[in-house]
Amino acid sequence: MLFLCCCQQQENNTKDSTKFTGDITKSLITTEQLEGKTATELRLLRNEIFARKGYVFKDAILNDYFLKKNWYKPNEQKEIKLTDIEKQNIELIKKVEKQYTSNATQKTAKSSNCLKKTIKKLKPELAKSDFDFLGRYRIFKKELKNFLKSIDINDLKTDEDGYVFSKTYYLHRNWDLDHIKDDECEDEIFLRYDDENKWISIQINNCSLYKEKGEEDQISEQSIIIEFTVENNCSYKFHKVVVAG
Repeated sequence: MLFLCCCQQQENNTKDSTKFTGDITKSLITTEQLEGKTATELRLLRNEIFARKGYVFKDAILNDYFLKKNWYKPNEQKEIKLTDIEKQNIELIKKVEKQYTSNATQKTAKSSNCLKKTIKKLKPELAKSDFDFLGRYRIFKKELKNFLKSIDINDLKTDEDGYVFSKTYYLHRNWDLDHIKDDECEDEIFLRYDDENKWISIQINNCSLYKEKGEEDQISEQSIIIEFTVENNCSYKFHKVVVAG
């Protein structure tokens, strides 16, 4: 159901964004007409030229998209021949796609450089800190210092959710409680970075697995999130501590 919704959304978005004064297979398009289009819209537009000639797509997304068009008549036996106008339109779209990819790459590189600069400043300063701003959660000071020391500035990679680095610990060992002293529940500290909203956070996921009066194992979970805002010069400023669970 999610896939179908996604495809429908792509179709709706592209329907409005690919309207031109003429048929893309018969009229030359301009760079101005391609401005503001997403990478997906550009790809669909380029492949529309082939679709209108009955090309059979092996790509599932393209195939599903064009099968929803009343004019699309796939024909495996048909030889695809492009006119000069179609060739020029394809080359122009490819050029814009290449520029789109280049801009996205530059943005990613800029984001990565700022992340490295921020962490480079954050590591030594927090390493000297007593983490007084954590209050009762200063008991995790030792692990936090170890975590920061473990971060390799030259090997930082942000995934699509902003996760940069994580490490597993047994944080509950810091708790002086007999009923969880033999607990084997793994805890985790991880770093997250959000370039768009300009913040960086260190999150402690702390869990404990224990038994009470012969009952089944119980799990207690808690997250302590240390948030910092990132300034324009890639420096940082402490924002707040959020505790959940």
